[in-house]
Amino acid sequence: MKYLFILISAFSLWTACEPAPKSTTPNETTSQVGADSAAAKKVTNASALPRYKFRYDLKNPDETIKLSSKLVEISGLSLSPDGQHIIAVNDEEGKIFYLNKKTGEIEKTVKFGKSGDYEGLETVDDKIFVVKNNGDIYRVKDLDKEEPKTKDYNTELNSSFDVEGLGYDAKSNQLLLACKGKAGDGDNMKGKRAVYSFDLEQHKLSKQPAYLIDRNTIGKYFKSDGVSQQLVDLLTPEYASDAFGPSGIAIHPKTSDICIVSSVGKLFLILDRSGKIVYMQKLDASIYRQPEGICFDKDGTLYISSEGKGGKGRLFKFYRK
Repeated sequence: MKYLFILISAFSLWTACEPAPKSTTPNETTSQVGADSAAAKKVTNASALPRYKFRYDLKNPDETIKLSSKLVEISGLSLSPDGQHIIAVNDEEGKIFYLNKKTGEIEKTVKFGKSGDYEGLETVDDKIFVVKNNGDIYRVKDLDKEEPKTKDYNTELNSSFDVEGLGYDAKSNQLLLACKGKAGDGDNMKGKRAVYSFDLEQHKLSKQPAYLIDRNTIGKYFKSDGVSQQLVDLLTPEYASDAFGPSGIAIHPKTSDICIVSSVGKLFLILDRSGKIVYMQKLDASIYRQPEGICFDKDGTLYISSEGKGGKGRLFKFYRK
């Protein structure tokens, strides 16, 4: 990797006198992706992003909280049912951790299952749902009792979908499962990332993705004509201009927009209710080592968690401006 960045730097110097890359304007082009799936919402080409008032400064967290060594691999965030704590899971233990909102200290732990690859959690009324990377969903209730009750639901997803995020859409009473891996089977799913929905009344997963996001759409927005970026695109897929693999998902309590954080590509993305991309921002890798979790407080305060990757996990707090 060190030599790769030396090469990139050399190419950057060599191309310093090249004409500036073409700028992309909001009115340049528009196309629809994901229309080949009848159940999928239409996602607008990112080069035609509308004007969107984003009210958080992701480059400058209002608060940065260092987490316990038990949460070095923190992988999911939500609010507790009473709204008084941030709750989290790591991708190793079947435990729900209740965190102090101000200090990040673990004030309570609820064991709900065996060790496993748990990637996301979400509160719905007085219950907590947890998802594994293979799409299995666990409902945990009676949280105040010594032995909470757990019920698991097997979905049609599997580890190749690599479910990383879990959110709750109160308007449709559905859980949203964001997939880092494949979007589905068939040529029409290649190059895309999917969000599936799980109906909480019928306890069934949608047969087709609720939302499809085309990586090519993202690539068109961030791609430059510079040789250095072309080299990155070729040799380091994780940092390519089209790199994207959802690691967390949450619904904004004020706007109802769908907010997605991606560790792959270090990207923050927002969809509106119809599935159109309305906002995208690259995240600073020096701050967000491995962003895995996202949630909102009722007042709109945003929380993003990042795995430690050799250090302590972090919880970033952003006030709505």
